[in-house]
Amino acid sequence: MEDLALTYLGDPALAQDPLASPLFAGDLHGLPPAHIMTAEYDVLRTEGELYADRLALAGVCVTRHRYPEALHGTSIYTRIWELARTWQHDAASALKRAHKPTPGQ
Repeated sequence: MEDLALTYLGDPALAQDPLASPLFAGDLHGLPPAHIMTAEYDVLRTEGELYADRLALAGVCVTRHRYPEALHGTSIYTRIWELARTWQHDAASALKRAHKPTPGQ
């Protein structure tokens, strides 16, 4: 993770910058609805779930789902793993719901 963070951020000190990780933002009020998907076997699962908790505490509409037996990168295995297909379907469904026009638009 340290190598990836260094590649992504350039400077490890930026790891807690809200622009790099919204988990560290001071105020999450007023953000749009979010759908948080986490994998059981992912080193980033805890951060994703903490972010979902913080969004909910800020009054943001948030849905969340932890996928048992999933791992980081599950979604790339759609040709060989049913769970990956489910993950991809759920992500697409969440996007469709988020972008569905409201009545009267």
